[in-house]
Amino acid sequence: MGLQFGEKRSCMWPALNRSVDVIKEVMADHQAEVWVSDVYSAQIKARPRERQLCMAHQLRNLQAVIDLYPQAFWPKAMQVLFPLGGASAQ
Repeated sequence: MGLQFGEKRSCMWPALNRSVDVIKEVMADHQAEVWVSDVYSAQIKARPRERQLCMAHQLRNLQAVIDLYPQAFWPKAMQVLFPLGGASAQ
């Protein structure tokens, strides 16, 4: 896990898991300005001022659905909007 303070300072620390207990321990009474997450359940429980989804994780998940259902309409439509590569784009 890690935090970024401003544009130039960040803090990284080792943790054996990504549980909500780790977030509570590290954040204590502090509130993040922006919390960027992959929508892992413990991260959803964090209470930042603003929230942003990690687009790399969202695009990876979208590609997995496109690969599983290449003939379905909406995965094809998503491929037009977000050309990701992968097996179905070949």
